[in-house]
Amino acid sequence: MAKTTWLVFFLCMTLLFAACSDSDEEEESSTGPSLTVKGADLLGLVDGRTLEYVVSDTIIIWFPSYSVETDTCTQIIRISGEDNDWIIRDDNTLMLNLKVSDPFVLHNGYWRKVGQYDALIWFPVPAIAMDRSVSENQSWNGFVPVYTTDSGDMSFSFYYGYFGFHFTKTFAGLEEIFVPAYGGSAYRYDIKLFGKADDNDPLATVVEYYVANIGLVRQEFHAEGWTRVLSLRAYN
Repeated sequence: MAKTTWLVFFLCMTLLFAACSDSDEEEESSTGPSLTVKGADLLGLVDGRTLEYVVSDTIIIWFPSYSVETDTCTQIIRISGEDNDWIIRDDNTLMLNLKVSDPFVLHNGYWRKVGQYDALIWFPVPAIAMDRSVSENQSWNGFVPVYTTDSGDMSFSFYYGYFGFHFTKTFAGLEEIFVPAYGGSAYRYDIKLFGKADDNDPLATVVEYYVANIGLVRQEFHAEGWTRVLSLRAYN
C-alpha cells in the first residue's frame, strides 16, 4: 500500500481510537442458502432498541519503532423509528437515517449539526444496507458519502454505514458465532471497502454477523495496522 494511503489510514485510526466512546428457514439453491429474513428484522430495527458493544482496537505502530497498542471501550447504539423510517444514534448523537423498502433497507441520509439544529443530509443515491433477496456468495455494491460534522470535518464510523467508501457486500451464509449477548447461528457478510469505485485492492475489509430480531452481533474491521472488533454485550 502506498505511503500516502497508509498515512490516511493512520490518521483515520487515530481519530477513531480517540473517539471510541417470510420465515427464518433456509432455502437451498445452487449456490447455498438464500436470505429470507426481512432486512429490517436482520438489522434489529425495533423502536427503542439499545445495543451495547464492547469495542476492542488493536493498532500496530511501525515507526519510529514497532509496537502494538490495544484499547477497549463501550459503544452504545440506539434505534428509533416506525414503518419505513428509522434513525440510528451513536449513543445520543444522531448518525444515520434508514429507509425500509422491502426487500431492501437503504441508507438515505445522515445527520449532523448545523448550528444548533440537527440536519438530515440526504444521500444522492441511497446505498443498500441490507438486501434479503440474495443467495450465498452473491454480492452488491454501493457508495456511502463522507460523514461531515457541522464544522466540515470528516468523521468516520462503521456501524451500518461505511462513510467515505465504495463497498462490495457479500452474503457469505450462516455461521456459528459466540459473543457475550448471543451464541448460535448468524448471517455473515463479507465487505470490501475501496477508495474509488474502479479500485481492485480494498483499503479495508469488514466481516459482520447479524441475527434476526437482534441486529448486528459482531463486526470485525481490518485495515493496514489496525483491527477493530465490536462484540454485542447487551441489548433490549
